[in-house]
Amino acid sequence: MKKFESLAEILTFAIAQEQAAYDLYIDLSKRARTEAMKKVFLDFAEQEKMHKQRLERIMGVAEPIPPDKLNTEKISRYLSAVPDPENMTYEEVIKVAINKEHAAMMLYQILAKLTEQKELREVLELLAQEEAHHKRQFEKEYHDIQMKRN
Repeated sequence: MKKFESLAEILTFAIAQEQAAYDLYIDLSKRARTEAMKKVFLDFAEQEKMHKQRLERIMGVAEPIPPDKLNTEKISRYLSAVPDPENMTYEEVIKVAINKEHAAMMLYQILAKLTEQKELREVLELLAQEEAHHKRQFEKEYHDIQMKRN
């Protein structure tokens, strides 16, 4: 499990995860079974790119969170490594995407609760909501795959 020592380390990691999500959704757009899902993946990729840009801006203005308030173990629990989707089936990658969006949502919710800066908290809460929306979309796609199989 990844250990974090500071808010800067968490934000750096989150920025890298947003880039990984962008890459994942570009890959999924190439594998999409329908044009509608291809568009969804490309839209998500663009949103993840914007999330990365927001986090990069936050990095420059966020006040440090006191170490005694920063429960890095709790944060680490939500940030497990994402498998390489290259050798996975479309269905497996959708499951990875669900987990990835859930982890991102939890990270932003935790960070929002830790900050006393109103503007930063609002940005983090918005990011959490957007990740929750992505998760629901992937859950719907996964459900559709399961229904077609049965």
